[in-house]
Amino acid sequence: MKTTANPKIDAWLDRAVQWQVEMRALRKILLQLPLQEELKWAKPCYTANGKNIVIMQPFKQQLALLFFQGSRLSDPAGVLCEQGPNSRLARRLEFTSVAGIEKLKPLVQNYV
Repeated sequence: MKTTANPKIDAWLDRAVQWQVEMRALRKILLQLPLQEELKWAKPCYTANGKNIVIMQPFKQQLALLFFQGSRLSDPAGVLCEQGPNSRLARRLEFTSVAGIEKLKPLVQNYV
């Protein structure tokens, strides 16, 4: 089941100053998964059964896809990064290009 695109996210992406192309590429992948697309904390967030699964986080140096329960994922590829020293569960993937997103597409689909 595909996710229905949320018009609020369309508008948010249209206003994005940085990482717009990369966020659209990542969104395209996420919209093919059985998730709900919402705007939470002023960012595109994807949920399932009322639970937060992932959120896009545009930073100055990279675009991150944060997995709220990332520490519970098996990460044999070793690509998930810790969110910060005080974050116990969250892990994120970091991207700097559409090519990087495409390279990790199967992993994103599997981890979600």
